[in-house]
Amino acid sequence: MLSPKKPKKAAAKSAYPTVTRAQAVRLLALSGRTFDRLVQEGVFTAKSRGAGRRPSTFDAPALVAAYLAHRESRAGQLDLHAEQAEWTRVRREQAEMDRDVRRGELLEGAEVDAAMAEVDLAVRESVLGVAAIAASTGVVAPETEAALDELLRDALRALAGRRRKRDGDRAP
Repeated sequence: MLSPKKPKKAAAKSAYPTVTRAQAVRLLALSGRTFDRLVQEGVFTAKSRGAGRRPSTFDAPALVAAYLAHRESRAGQLDLHAEQAEWTRVRREQAEMDRDVRRGELLEGAEVDAAMAEVDLAVRESVLGVAAIAASTGVVAPETEAALDELLRDALRALAGRRRKRDGDRAP
C-alpha cells in the first residue's frame, strides 16, 4: 500500500534580499578586486557559496552593514600612501621656498614689514610736506595752507584705516 506523500517543507526564505557578487560590487561601488580582497579578509561572508556556474550570494543588508563597519574602522587608521604623499608635498614646498629665498625671490615676513614701514614713513612725510611747499611756491594762498594740510592728513588717516582693515587689523 502506498503511503500518502508528505508535502515538502518550503525552504525558509530570508526576509532580506540576497545579491550575487556582481550585484554586490555594483551596490557598494567597489571594484571586483577590492570586493574579493574584502571577502578574503573576512569582511564579507557569502550566504551561499557558488559552485560551477552558480554565483555566491550575499545578504544585502548584512553586506552594507559590514562594509560601513569596515570603513568606519579604517577611518581613524593612517593611510601610508596618503601620509607619504603629504610628506613628499611638504618637503617639495619647503625646498621650493628655500630656493626662492636663496635667489632673493622670496622675503621673510619681518623683512617685508620693515621695508613697508619705511615706504609708509617716506610717503607720509612727502604728502604732509605738500601743503607747505604749495604755500611757499605760491600755488595756494598762505591762509589756505592749514586747510590743505588738514585735508591731506584726513586722506592719510583714511588710507591707514583701509590698510588696517585689509591686513586684518594688524598694526602697519
